Amino acid sequence: MWAATPPYASSDTTTLATEAWGVIWLIEDRYGRDGVRKFLNAIGPAQTLSEVIENGLGLSYAEFDQKWQAWAKTNLAQP
Repeated sequence: MWAATPPYASSDTTTLATEAWGVIWLIEDRYGRDGVRKFLNAIGPAQTLSEVIENGLGLSYAEFDQKWQAWAKTNLAQP
């Protein structure tokens, strides 16, 4: 979708699907269903993932990435 790959993305398809699902899970957990709706609606007009985050959630990509990193360590940890 975008030229730049997020730093947390993996080339492994299964891992990438888990990470994509995790991003939506994080957004629903922190911002509710309305946050998911806003995030998904921001995808169409956006040119970058940063724009989706900023326009959909109202925070910087850096701030979202920090939240994602902390959340993923807890919720996507491998057994």
